[in-house]
Amino acid sequence: MRQVIFKTTSGSPDTSEWHAWRMGGIGGSDAPILAAEAGLLPEKPVWMKSANYLFLIKTGQRKAEDLSNNPAVQRGKENEEPARKLFEAKTGIMLSPCFGEMDEHPFVRASFDGLTFEHDVLAEIKVPSPTVHSLAKNGEVVAYYRPQIAHQALVAWGHPEGWKDQMTYFISYNPEAQELVFIEKPAKEYRKLAEKLLEVEIDFWDSVQRGIPPCGVEWMEAASHYISVSEQLDLVKAEIEVAKARLIELLGGAKKMEGGGVSLVRAMRAGNVDYMAAVRDLMPGKSDEEIKEFLERYRKEGSETFTVRIDRPRREQKSS
Repeated sequence: MRQVIFKTTSGSPDTSEWHAWRMGGIGGSDAPILAAEAGLLPEKPVWMKSANYLFLIKTGQRKAEDLSNNPAVQRGKENEEPARKLFEAKTGIMLSPCFGEMDEHPFVRASFDGLTFEHDVLAEIKVPSPTVHSLAKNGEVVAYYRPQIAHQALVAWGHPEGWKDQMTYFISYNPEAQELVFIEKPAKEYRKLAEKLLEVEIDFWDSVQRGIPPCGVEWMEAASHYISVSEQLDLVKAEIEVAKARLIELLGGAKKMEGGGVSLVRAMRAGNVDYMAAVRDLMPGKSDEEIKEFLERYRKEGSETFTVRIDRPRREQKSS
């Protein structure tokens, strides 16, 4: 690992130099995004960004989200050092925050919460949600943090085939309860994940360097064509609405008018039935959850749908 040194303010690396360094490579917080997109997680959390979003940031086409006022982020920053000290007191393992790049692939970078002087132990500190902390208490590292540890192991120790007896620690800290738990795992347990992740990160960084999004050239061409056609359709729809409004105006109070190859009929459409309200009347005393469960018995088989969204306000098309 090639260690990187930054000038810091009050021990924090949050400087323009550090941000520029992060932009020049793939960091630990980027790894779960790429892992999820590549199918290396059981499922992708709904809140997680996409590889395309990450691509736009790394290529300077989009600004990274400002998390300086995010309460969860601030909570994590404020409690990282207390958690590290408590871990050291409990285990006798001394950790130092540091920054490094993978020797073979310098764009693979990490800001370590803790690394031993001998570089044989790394630790990732989280001040997480109650759910994640509860999993940690049961000895489980939540799935979306595992790629981050695997990524850091790549930076610290190089390609997985050369890993030996290094150790990793996932540290979960609840400052309100002054409760710290940690999960100790040999680095080798992350070997398979790290090997696949490294391939994904190499491909992604190649995309960044060439300026070609992860979706590929063919998708970009198809997307461009869709946007072009959609814009033309929007213009035609707007013209149709204007023409329709004129026909309605000419209809006046009549119920039907036809001529010139067009007919216009005035009709009333019945409103939707409030099935929940109906079943409440028929099944008094039942909770909404019980009623929903009852109605589910009558749901017909679903069908596959495709929703295309354009990255512009109020642009959506749905087809089945």
